[in-house]
Amino acid sequence: MPSSITWRLLLLAGLCCLVSGSLYTSSHDEQPPPLHSLGRKLSNFAFSLYRVLAAQSNTTNILFPALSIATTIVLISLGAKGDTHTQILQTLDFNCKDTFEIYIGLPHFVNRLHQPRQSLLMSTDNILVIDKNLKKVGTFLVDARELFHPEVLPNAQKTTGRKLVDLINDLDKNTALALVNYIFFHGKGRDDCDAGRSIKGDFQVDENATITVPMVKRIGDFFLHWTFELSSFVLLQRYTGSLFTFLIWEKGSERKHFQCSETPLFSNLRDSSANIHVLQLSLSGTYHLKTILGKLGITKVFSLEADLSGITEEVPLTVSKVSLSPSQPGPQGA
Repeated sequence: MPSSITWRLLLLAGLCCLVSGSLYTSSHDEQPPPLHSLGRKLSNFAFSLYRVLAAQSNTTNILFPALSIATTIVLISLGAKGDTHTQILQTLDFNCKDTFEIYIGLPHFVNRLHQPRQSLLMSTDNILVIDKNLKKVGTFLVDARELFHPEVLPNAQKTTGRKLVDLINDLDKNTALALVNYIFFHGKGRDDCDAGRSIKGDFQVDENATITVPMVKRIGDFFLHWTFELSSFVLLQRYTGSLFTFLIWEKGSERKHFQCSETPLFSNLRDSSANIHVLQLSLSGTYHLKTILGKLGITKVFSLEADLSGITEEVPLTVSKVSLSPSQPGPQGA
C-alpha cells in the first residue's frame, strides 16, 4: 500500500454504530424485528450525507457522526406534524404510518451503546434546553424523556467538559428550544500489529495546504481492501469489543461518488499485511446542516411553513440553525 501520508483522508466516520447487527450478540431469533432493517437504513442515510458533503468539495477531509444527526432530527420529529413530520421520516426511509421501528427501534439501538464493554467507552446522549416561558403542548417532553432520556446539563458535563456549557451560553436570547446530541468514544485498537514507532510525515489538509504531523508507523495484518469503484483503499480499524471505524484514502484528484447499492464492497475486507502510518492529530470542523439536510429532502422544518405544533402552539416555531462540530483526536472523538 502506498504511504498514507501522500493521500487525502476521504472519509472518517463511525459507521460501526450503523451496521445492522454489529452491536448484538444474541441469535437472529432473539433480535427485535424492527432492528433487522434499522442498521441498513441508518447506513444508507450516512452515505447520503457523505455524497452531499463530498459534492461540496473535492479537496477537503470529511468527518461526521451520522448516528448523532439521525437521532437529533428524529427527536425533532416527535414535535412535528403534517408534511414537516413526513419529510423527516421519509428522508430516513421510515414508514410514516407505522412509527414503531423508528420511535422504539432507534432508542433501543442507541441504548445498546451505553452497555459497558471492556477497554471501550462510548457515550451518546441528548441535551434538551427549553425556554421556561414557552407554553408547551402535547406529549413532546414526555415522549422525548421516555424514548431518548435527555440528560441534565451537570451530568453531561462530566463527559464533555465545558463544550456543552460554552455552546449553550452562545445561544441567541430568542432561542425557544435547543437540542444538543453528542457522541463520545474512546476505544482500544485490537488489530494485529506491532506497537509502531513515531515518525514525522506530511498530511494533506486540502488542495493547497500540507502540514507535518506526528504519526505512528505500524506493520502488521489489517482489514484492508482496494476498491476499483472508488479507486481508493478502505482500511477498517477494529476496536476491543464489536465496534469499528473505517477510513477511505482517495488516490488522485478525482473524488468518485458511490451509491448505496455499492456499499457491499466493504464486505470484501480481508486481513492483509500492510505498512501504514497512523495520524496523531486532531481533526475538527463545522457543518451547517440546514443546506445539507435540505438537499436530502428536509426543508419544511427550516421554513415558515414548519409545523412544530406538537411542541407549542403559542408561537410559530422553526428550526433556525443546525450545526455539527465533529472532532477526532486520535482513537477517541467527541
